[in-house]
Amino acid sequence: MKAKKQNNNLQVDRLNYELLRTYENPTVKTDGPKPQKERIIYVAISPNQEIVACAYFSGEISLFNFKTSELIVRFQAHEGRSHHIEFSKNGEIMLSTGDDGRVMMFDIKSYTLINKIVMPFYKNQLELTKIVFALIDDDLEYIYFGANNGCIYKCDKKRNYKPYMIVSPESDIYSDSYYITAGIFSPDNKYLVYSSGFSIKFLNLSTNKIEKLIGGAHQYINDVVFHPTNSNILISWLQNGTITYWDVELEEALCTIKASNQEGYSHISINNTGEYLASGNDYYYVNIWDVNTKHRLAKISNKFSMDGEIKGHTRRINSLIFIEDGSLLTASHDGTAKLWKLTKK
Repeated sequence: MKAKKQNNNLQVDRLNYELLRTYENPTVKTDGPKPQKERIIYVAISPNQEIVACAYFSGEISLFNFKTSELIVRFQAHEGRSHHIEFSKNGEIMLSTGDDGRVMMFDIKSYTLINKIVMPFYKNQLELTKIVFALIDDDLEYIYFGANNGCIYKCDKKRNYKPYMIVSPESDIYSDSYYITAGIFSPDNKYLVYSSGFSIKFLNLSTNKIEKLIGGAHQYINDVVFHPTNSNILISWLQNGTITYWDVELEEALCTIKASNQEGYSHISINNTGEYLASGNDYYYVNIWDVNTKHRLAKISNKFSMDGEIKGHTRRINSLIFIEDGSLLTASHDGTAKLWKLTKK
């Protein structure tokens, strides 16, 4: 069944947005006479909503106090770009991934490195391969991570989290030779669901076998999220700026939204009530969508205040996340993360 395309002319702005606070990139680099702020690649928030974590293009990570926006600590986590940050469910552990083929494991209470997980070289690989995501289970027993060589690795606490490969391009019956771009646990924690090329794969965590594939997007899939109240609905971001809704059981696309005319990567996030979906990669705008009607409810821009101060982002936004109280955290290549309050008009 062909996915239904939504009419993008039916945009109704029905949400107000207010900037609550800004988490400023502490790194200033000089490129000629004009200082340049370091690009934020990924933003995350701890489960207790006390820490905002920003991963930078330089491989640095900065942790900020969520309520005050003050910098807590800043450190070099990776050689090359940082890609992903993940907190454990209990908030005690933070994982980060980067271009250097490593998963860094930090103790959040002491802000110290407690483990460095190095990805094994694969076949004739001569260079370190970037790790695009890392996840840790609720019991802190296993860590899973995916790399752009098409492999998925598992780390067991009993083996001091030493990684071993559970999926390779050769073992994957659905192998498409494309890079892995994102990964999440299914709501029932039965599957590792990850995007690779034009498809989304479901890896059974008990058998280490891929049991299901959703595909047919004809575009690179960059990010995936489950609907919080309907686990049969999976939503993805495509490289061409399209959001696609998928029926997991039927393994087919339901509908699409043309969210941006700009090609490129964006994370997507859905709030915990399942009402709103946020997307980026629309220049320096963030779009908020009604999950049910697919209409745009708000377009967060760089509006000026009365004194001429820029309130929004000034460069591309690729990373964003809804938090439990319904506010939205966004991060940009302009070197800032911003917290927004959304209210109905």
